[in-house]
Formats: sequence, structure tokens, C-alpha cells
Amino acid sequence: MKKDWSLVGSLSLIVVIAIIAGAVFYHSNKSSSSKNDSKSAATTVAQAPPTSDQIIKAINEKRREASLAPLASSSELQVSSQLKCDDMVKDGYFEHVNPNTKKQGYTYIFDSLPTAGYASENLESTPLASAKGIVDNWMGSTDHRNTILTTDYTLTGIAVCKSTQSDVYYIVEHFATLKPTLTPQTHGALCNDGTSSDSVGRGACSHHEGVDHYY
Repeated sequence: MKKDWSLVGSLSLIVVIAIIAGAVFYHSNKSSSSKNDSKSAATTVAQAPPTSDQIIKAINEKRREASLAPLASSSELQVSSQLKCDDMVKDGYFEHVNPNTKKQGYTYIFDSLPTAGYASENLESTPLASAKGIVDNWMGSTDHRNTILTTDYTLTGIAVCKSTQSDVYYIVEHFATLKPTLTPQTHGALCNDGTSSDSVGRGACSHHEGVDHYY
């Protein structure tokens, strides 16, 4: 039988083209999938909110630039800021005073740290933001900036929590300094014979039957 070589050649060419096209499609599909996977991974990383330690580090960087001592992280203020953050999420508000209970945010500080002398609170509401972005927002506000850069505070604690009503995070920073430790002042002594002495030394009532008590 006489073969039609032109037909055979055409069929072979079609087969080769089909193989090449399939390989190109597979490679293109694989590359697209890899890019999508990379994009998904990047999105996951970007959606993680900053930690309290990262924000405190950014705060202390601003204080360092202003030649101020860093704020120390306080476990009590971590608790107080978390309580305030949770309260805002629970009652669906974002402000220093709970509109339902009228509780001031800074009172959580004194609840958690009774020895606090001065206290203050900074709030921020933001979508996905870095620690630096959050602190930069605070630094753009005179009141927040003054709180961050004052020498009145030595302690801080920060909480980060997500709103259930919108796609934003609440950040609460609490500041405090401890009350000064006062040394009781002794002015004199009452002696056992009923007399008093202006002296507070060991011999205050040496000729009056000894010291009953100091005052």
C-alpha cells in the first residue's frame, strides 16, 4: 500500500504542537498557583496585629529620641489595659468613658495598681497597622504625645484586642507612676511619768521613767 507521507507529516506536526501547548499551560498554571500561595502567605503575615511588647518598644524609641528614660512594662498595667480593652469590645464603644456604666478608663489602673500616684490612658482604633504606625498616630496628637513624653510616668502596660463590630483593633495604653514612700516623721516623745520631751533619741525620757511612745 502506498503511504501518504504528507498526511503522516501533518499528523506528527499536530502531535508536537499539542505536547508543547500542554507543557506551556502546565507551567503557566503552576506559576500562577505559586504566586497565589505567596500572596496568601503575605496577607496572613500582614493581618497579624502588633504585640504589646512591639508597641512599648516603639514608645520607648520616641522617649529615647527625646532624651527620656524608658517606661518599664508593668504586669499590673497589662491587666488594667486588658480589662479596659475587653470592656470596649464587650459594650461596643471606643472612648475613655464607658457610655453605659460611666466608668472612666484610668480607674482600671487604680483598681489593678492601688499604689499608683498618677495615671493616664491613651487609646487607638485602627485597622491592620504596625507598632510604629500606631505610635506615630499618637505622636501626631498633642495630648497623646504629651502623655508619652512626660516624666510624670515610669510604668506602662498595653493591650490589643479586636472589635467584634468592625474590622479594626483597639489599642489601650495605660501609664502610671507609684506614690512616693513617705517616712513617718517623729516630733517628740511622751514619757512614762506623763511628761513630754522634744528629743527623739534614746535618752529622750532618761530622767522621766523612760519613753511611753513617740509622736
